[in-house]
Amino acid sequence: RFLPSEFGNVVEKEIGLEPVKSMFQLKAKIRRKIEAEGIPYTYICCYYFAGHFVPS
Repeated sequence: RFLPSEFGNVVEKEIGLEPVKSMFQLKAKIRRKIEAEGIPYTYICCYYFAGHFVPS
């Protein structure tokens, strides 16, 4: 099973400013390629930045 090493943001949403927006678009493209190839995967979206900057 493929478990990518990243902070786990939802990259499919068209939000954000450059250069983050371009980075998310690239990550989404890579994810679509993984899915198209039939590679078993798990994406974990832990929302690192919200957890870091927004107190609970």
